[in-house]
Parts: sequence; C-alpha cells; structure tokens
Amino acid sequence: MFKTEIKQASSSECKLIFVKVPDGLTGLSVDSRDCVVRGRFNGKIWTSEKIPQSIYVFHGYSHELSAEAIDVLFASESEFYQLCNYHEILYNYSAYTGKWAVLSVVN
Repeated sequence: MFKTEIKQASSSECKLIFVKVPDGLTGLSVDSRDCVVRGRFNGKIWTSEKIPQSIYVFHGYSHELSAEAIDVLFASESEFYQLCNYHEILYNYSAYTGKWAVLSVVN
C-alpha cells in the first residue's frame, strides 16, 4: 500500500506543502475543506492523508515544475534545489518512490 508523505517547507517567497503521491496518479485536486489531495489511481479515487488546514494552490509536480513556476515559488532555481535536498524531496522523477505534488499556501 502506498504511504503518503507530507512535508511543510518555506522558500524565501512563500509557504509550501509537498505531498508524495503515487506515480500513476492523474487529475490531482486539492480539497481545502477536507484538507486532502485527491486524484485517480488504478481506476479508483485516491485520497492523501490530511494536510494542514489552509487554502492551497497546486503548481505541479517537483520533477516537472516550469521555470516560471520556480520563479514564482522560489528566489532562484538554486533555492528550489537546496530546499528539496534539505527536505529529502525528490525533484527528479522516480517511478519507484512516488512523485511530489507542490502546493503553495494562499494567504
């Protein structure tokens, strides 16, 4: 069974939540009311463990963030890589360990 991991982090630009989701997850959505991330996995609805209560925006997965998204969420690409390394978040795609959804906290 896949185990969700949730990591809170802060860049110099914003507060972030990284949620580890199954590799095959599609149609990811953030349910701020129930404090979970949902999507389709193996033909069924998959739901993460609870994330801290707040309102979030999903920006993509760590392994495929665009340069524009990195510019919005971080002071530089270097900060993105440093933050990921510090929190042990794989920013490159791994078909064996899951992928990381990147969420920012809306103030």
